[in-house]
Amino acid sequence: MVVVDDSGFMRLVLSDIVNSDPQLKVIRTGKNGLEAVELVEKFKPDVLVLDMMMSEYDGEYAIRNIMKKFPLPIIVVSNINETNGALISDILELGAFDFLSKPVREKKNIRNLQYLLPDRIKNAKVGFKKQRHLKGQVNVRPHTFTQELNFDAMVVGASTGGPSTVEAFLNQLPANLPIPVIIAQHMPTNFLPSYVTRLSKLRILPVALGKDGTEVLPGNIYILSGTSNHILVKKGVRIHIRETVEKFQAFNNPSIDGLFISASNVYKQKLIGIVLTGMGSDGRDGILAVKKNGGKTIAQDEKTSIVYGMPREAYRTGKVDHVLPIDDLGGFVVSCIS
Repeated sequence: MVVVDDSGFMRLVLSDIVNSDPQLKVIRTGKNGLEAVELVEKFKPDVLVLDMMMSEYDGEYAIRNIMKKFPLPIIVVSNINETNGALISDILELGAFDFLSKPVREKKNIRNLQYLLPDRIKNAKVGFKKQRHLKGQVNVRPHTFTQELNFDAMVVGASTGGPSTVEAFLNQLPANLPIPVIIAQHMPTNFLPSYVTRLSKLRILPVALGKDGTEVLPGNIYILSGTSNHILVKKGVRIHIRETVEKFQAFNNPSIDGLFISASNVYKQKLIGIVLTGMGSDGRDGILAVKKNGGKTIAQDEKTSIVYGMPREAYRTGKVDHVLPIDDLGGFVVSCIS
């Protein structure tokens, strides 16, 4: 693979991380977007690891030109923050496969990247092909719902490959959806606001960042924030999203297990829980909780999962009611609601 970053230090760090895995090898490095295009054209790597903020020719230049001429999985590793966070919309729109926050020089942050990056690279080649076949047409037709609904809320968990998969799922939902959809998407905290902005532009239904104190309302989509604390669903006079210092076994933030468990305690049998593409096992305990409380449980199938990790772990619990391809998911859950 090829690594491109304008920092010599980061090229060295990223190359060392990749080469430390016996299944991976960096064949060339570059320092700007123009070199990225040239290296991809010449060496045809399986995966490109790319920074966004580079002098002269930036990462957006590289992604735009590479995806037009030599499409391949691109993993963005960059310092994207609230100031330049709108770049995430461009990254997704142009076809980047995945993204990670660039670590500062602290050893802890570099260790986090060392843990995450090799597996993301390994999943990229197969997952990239699936990602490019996702359907994105928005459903603009209303659905006729009965007055008595079978379910009052829907919770969704996703990780690697999730942004484009979640988008494909939401595009299938009707504009008059009568229940809220609460989504835990594993994503760097700084990327989440711009992801919400992107979905807001694409969706007819309202999309908002679900943070501490946000009231959960029918017909709204909430993307949980990635604060240092986990986010749960709590019921008082009204149903709200609340932060908690409670820890969950899968150690992801926002926690899919935390969302599913708390929501199932609020909505009981009137909850639909859906586990989509992703690495690891987050959502497994959540599926058990949803099923225990009488709700409906769904996992994405292997064929359409960009990474068949979390859906597989959910399925192995024996508590998944339905396994579905992403293209059928929206229509199926709508039929379940009424």
